[in-house]
This record gives sequence, C-alpha cells and structure tokens, in this order.
Amino acid sequence: MSESRLTRSRALATLACLASCVAGCGPTPSSPMSTQQQDAAALHALRRSTQNVVILLLDCVRADHVGAYGYDRPTTPNLDALAADAVLFEQAISQTNWTKPSIVSLFTGTYLSQHLITEGRLGGRIQDNGTVPTGHVMVDEFTTVAEYMSHGGFGTGGFVNQGHLPAHLGFAQGFDVYESGIHDPQVEEFFKAWVDQLVDRRFFAYLHLLDLHFPYTTQAHLDIFNDGISDRAMKRLMQSAGDQGEIQRRASDGQLTEENVLELVGLYDGELLGVDDRLGRVLRFLKEIGLYDSTMIIVTADHGEAFLEHDYFEHGEGLLYSELIRVPLIIKFPDRQYAGQRVSTPVQVIDLLPTLQEYFGLAVTQTVGGTSLIGLIEDTAAPHPVLSEVSDLNARKALYYDRRKFIFQANGTPEVFDYAVDPLDQTDLANEVTPDVIEEARAVLQELLAQNMEFAAGMAISEKPLNERDIERLRSLGYIR
Repeated sequence: MSESRLTRSRALATLACLASCVAGCGPTPSSPMSTQQQDAAALHALRRSTQNVVILLLDCVRADHVGAYGYDRPTTPNLDALAADAVLFEQAISQTNWTKPSIVSLFTGTYLSQHLITEGRLGGRIQDNGTVPTGHVMVDEFTTVAEYMSHGGFGTGGFVNQGHLPAHLGFAQGFDVYESGIHDPQVEEFFKAWVDQLVDRRFFAYLHLLDLHFPYTTQAHLDIFNDGISDRAMKRLMQSAGDQGEIQRRASDGQLTEENVLELVGLYDGELLGVDDRLGRVLRFLKEIGLYDSTMIIVTADHGEAFLEHDYFEHGEGLLYSELIRVPLIIKFPDRQYAGQRVSTPVQVIDLLPTLQEYFGLAVTQTVGGTSLIGLIEDTAAPHPVLSEVSDLNARKALYYDRRKFIFQANGTPEVFDYAVDPLDQTDLANEVTPDVIEEARAVLQELLAQNMEFAAGMAISEKPLNERDIERLRSLGYIR
C-alpha cells in the first residue's frame, strides 16, 4: 500500500474510533443533544469525512439480462458479485426510454415533465441548407447531483462516453473535472488517474460506459452466445457501417426472422459481457487501493433495449414497456451495509439523488421528484408512485402504483400489467380490473403531473447547436443520419 493510501487508512481508523466514542457518550451540559442525535451527528460526520461515491452508468442495459436478476446466460459475473455485497432493487424504472432526458433526470432528481429536456431527438438530420441539429441545455437553474456532492465537500469527476452529454449542454455542472466524448477504455483510465491525484480527498465520480449501445460490434472473444447460429447475417450487417440501418429497416418492416432476433440478442449479450469486464476492472482498482469498502458504488442504466417483444427493436420512440425502462439498480453501501437485501417495491432512477442527500446529510436546496430509498431498505417507508414518460409529453405515461403498472395512452386508454408475474408486459389486464382501480391510478397520475408542471414553470429552457464533434459521435450511434 502506498504512503498516501496508508495515510488514508489510518485516517479512516481514527475517524471510526472518534465516531464510536462520540456515539457512546451521554449528554453533557455543553452538549444538550440526545444520544440518538449524537449517534446521527457522529454517523454523518464519519460519512462526510471518509466515504466516496461512484456511479457506474451502463448505457442500454435491461435488467432481465443481468445474472443477479435471474438471467441464465453468464453476461455479468462482476456485477453479480457486486450485488452480493449490495442492495438490489428488483423493479427499478428509468424515467424515460433514451439517454439524454434520462441522464438529466438522474443528475437532477426530476421527472421528464419537470425538467422538459427532450430535444436531441432520435433520427435527427442535418438539413440540406446546413442547419445543425440543436439540443436542449440543462440550464443553471438546476442543482445537479455533482453540485450537491461538491457543496458537501467531495471532489467531483465525470468520465463520459456518450455524445448526448457534452459539457456545453450543461452536463458538466458541479464537476471539478468532466471528460466527455471519450471511449470506454479511457473512461476507466481517466477515472483511475483522477482518483490517484486526489490523494486523500474523498470523491464523487460518474462513469458512463457506452460499448453496449447499438451497433453491437462484439469482439471475437466476447461473441460466445451465437454458436448455434450458422448464418451470421446480423453480424455481417453490424460490421458494415453502411449496412447497419438495414437492421432497423427490416425490424420496422417485420422482416427480421426469429433466428435474426436470436442473433441480435446474442451479440447484445456478448457486448454486455465486455461492459461487465470493464466494470470489474473499476471494482478491482478500488479494492487494490483500499477504497472498495468505504465507497458507495451505484450501478444502473439509462434505459433498456427492445428485441421485438412489442414489435420494436432498439430503444427510444414512444413505448414504455419493461424491456425499455426496467433497468438494473444495485447499491453497495460503505462497509457492505444492507448487503444481500432485495427490494421488490418499484423504485425509480431519480430516487438516487434524495438517497445520497439523506445518507450523507447534504443540504437540500431544490425540490426533486424522487424519494430517498433508505426508508424502503430499512422497511420504514411506504411504496411511492413511480413515473416514466416519453419525449412527446402529450403521449404515453407509465405509472407504477398499488402493485400494478399502468400505461395510459395519449387518448387516455389504459393498459394494466402485473409486473410481479408478467415482467415483460405481455398480458394486458385492463378488462379484468374494476374501473375504480383504473380511475384511482389516473387520479394519482394527474396529481403528479400537475405538480411537475408547477416545477417546470420555474425552469428556463434553452437550446444550443451541437458542435461537429458531437454530431460525429451521434452519427456513429445512428442518432443523426
């Protein structure tokens, strides 16, 4: 162990002893706090002084392709091992079905209908007159998770492989260091170098890994799930940049065969295995430098990926079925607190910010849509409604409420699913539940949307043109054609 790491370890031990001493002392004339208050103060002091936070965002990961969620292929051995030290949320829901607005929700703790960041759309095109696509800006009125952590004394670093999240569109708010437009190996390398130069300062880091995103250009040593498919038609199309759009065209025209879909799933799973290996490298690094135990590690995703479960391939568009919005959420708390717990109640990605605020005792300066998860983990809180939306705010809404999932169409027509027994939303129960059940859910949704509109009224929305680098990155992912 290096001298700096040894110094950090000694500091941790000293602070732990001090916290233990404080927790064991009774009230004194100069300290009128109760024992319970002293315990809370000592715990917050220890957390503020010694513990780190790392969020690993795995782009495009659907929960049901993760081993810890019951998948039968060995796609995520490192994530599965982390889950044994962590709390796993079985029904974690993203706030929308594509990256940019989903990450705004994660960063700000707000619903799509609160932050209104919807532009930078799929299928954007550079016009013949040279008009450059624009993207909504995450404006300064928002207080981001990085800003909260910075104000709480954390060094903050963002290392991002995603063309939708450049600094000039507001995503660097609160970060001391924000590297975007880099590739997955660089995400890992930049993070490690940054942590090393921090020496003994605690940190908050956001790592965004993109390699799972379409096109699935799976490396040969990871392409292990399609051995039974003789004609690798999808792989041939995937390897040719000029032919990748043919896959989407065949999907939209209903021309993908069952074998084509199986091959796409196999390529996706191979890519997921590679992303999991990258995650494993980060975890091993934290263990090697003695910071794994003292670090809160959060693994989640911005959205899932569809393979024609509802006649749609990839992600985005106007659908909110589980393959698109049910994502992994695994939180390893410092010192493996709560390890091994599984929470079956639906939760949402925007619950992460209030969870960090409560756990670390951060000052709250802005209303958010999320709810701290600590109460659900400790079984002291009731379930809360969960909402997911699409970029067209007049279109579908998904509401998880009272042990059911409701999808309300733009015209008000409902679909109803039992997420506990129907994880892929295959059986619509709308004709089997009583009308009062649907109307109660509709009323909850309308009340939530009204609150969101009130919040949104105070937010300024602005647009900026994408720069050439952003355009090229988005073109490579199929967002700009």
